[in-house]
Amino acid sequence: PRLLDAYGLGILSNPKDTISTTLTYGLKAGHGHYDRLNFEMFAAGQPIMPDLGYPDAMNDFVSGIYTWSKNTVSHNTVVVDATRQLGNVHGTVKLFANSPSARVLSVDAPGTYAQAKTYRRTMVMVDTGNDQSYYLDVFDVAGGKQHDYSLHGPPGEFDMQGGAWSAPAP
Repeated sequence: PRLLDAYGLGILSNPKDTISTTLTYGLKAGHGHYDRLNFEMFAAGQPIMPDLGYPDAMNDFVSGIYTWSKNTVSHNTVVVDATRQLGNVHGTVKLFANSPSARVLSVDAPGTYAQAKTYRRTMVMVDTGNDQSYYLDVFDVAGGKQHDYSLHGPPGEFDMQGGAWSAPAP
């Protein structure tokens, strides 16, 4: 596990460094994104929960970039009131701890959304065997009217069995 606090990035990883998660909490600068408290997960040599907001954001000529890639919903974080993050504040690490079989990172980022007085994520990684771990992800948000927990899975095929999607929103 590593903490790159000046940059605003925490990494939780198992002792063999074969499973890891990054948590972003720094300032939005340069080619930065509206992705405070976003995480990415890696295992088995591939991204298990990738940041889908990154690839298209590097090309302003990609169709749909301003509705997807340049918005908070394209990242693994919480969206408040269906809008992208507007505040540009550095998060504050409240807890960073490591033990032989578990580690934790908790970051507070008030000001990310003006209407949310609390915007905090705590991630706990617990090893269960060789190259096996589970995560506990606790996201606290107080303020705003709507909280959408946006998560994205690994590359591959998706098939919905049963049920139906609602009509796309504008």
